[in-house]
Amino acid sequence: MKKLTKIKKKGSKSLYGSFLYMTLLPLFLFGIVTIVFSSKALSSSIQTEVSNNLKNVSRSVLIAYDRMYPGDYNIVIDGDKVLFYKGIHLLSEDYTLIDNIREQTGVEVSLFFYDTRLLTTISNREERFVNTGANPQIVDEVIKKKSAKFYNNVNINGVPYFAYYEPVFSQD
Repeated sequence: MKKLTKIKKKGSKSLYGSFLYMTLLPLFLFGIVTIVFSSKALSSSIQTEVSNNLKNVSRSVLIAYDRMYPGDYNIVIDGDKVLFYKGIHLLSEDYTLIDNIREQTGVEVSLFFYDTRLLTTISNREERFVNTGANPQIVDEVIKKKSAKFYNNVNINGVPYFAYYEPVFSQD
């Protein structure tokens, strides 16, 4: 006796497979679009929040220095030393305020003269990164345009940072 076998045509699909394909493919694509959109929205929200917090810390540092030491910021070059003053108070090597802010907030603080970091909490274990330069693009965008700016991709000595730069000018 002969055994009967089912004949399948090439390329034919079952009804079950077609419905499965028609329902799962759009759900899969929708899931991918949702994940991409949500991750971009979350990243944008986090960067906005970090920017606002860094802006507040920056303003707080300036207010604290203004209250503690009345007067303008000033630079005096004495031989190979650059002396940084606020009013009559010598700020060079006086890290009391910014170290306290770093301990309380976890935010690194630096004060620059043009493109040179004069005071900072950023350091490796042995030394602070004083007298190091800022990125020329940052100098152009902040100092020359006289406007504050947030950056989400600043690299200082191989460590990535979010950074908020705000120009501070003396009366002269």
